[in-house]
Amino acid sequence: MTDRPARLTIAAACLALLLPTCRSSQPSASGEAEVAAEIGGETITTQEIDQRIKDELFASRTGSPSKLYELRSEMLEEMIGDRVLEVEAKKRGVPASAVLELELKDMGPIPDEEPNLSRADYDRLKAEYEAEAAAEAEAYDDSDWPG
Repeated sequence: MTDRPARLTIAAACLALLLPTCRSSQPSASGEAEVAAEIGGETITTQEIDQRIKDELFASRTGSPSKLYELRSEMLEEMIGDRVLEVEAKKRGVPASAVLELELKDMGPIPDEEPNLSRADYDRLKAEYEAEAAAEAEAYDDSDWPG
């Protein structure tokens, strides 16, 4: 049995071989879709092909309702972020791509991730940590556990 991505690859390869030999026409002024093929008087449009490809790719990518929810949530967050940047860009009169750069510039230099500790501070913090760890270990003494 062939898996879905392999079927899509095979279908795309067949389509690539068949399309050059199919009758095609340009979209009309009325907005009709481009005809990719005509079989027994029935037409297949490029719009139908594109929709089928999108559906197949979407189905192979989602697979389950939880995956669909995850994809929708991710896309929603991305779209909200894009819109927020667009609104801020309009407000500032700059391109959206410049908003983040301006924000970072306004924030100033980024401090070091780890503060420079003196040896005395390091020793003090180490002693505090060890004391806390010992207190926790004592609180969970094995003798208190049944068994």
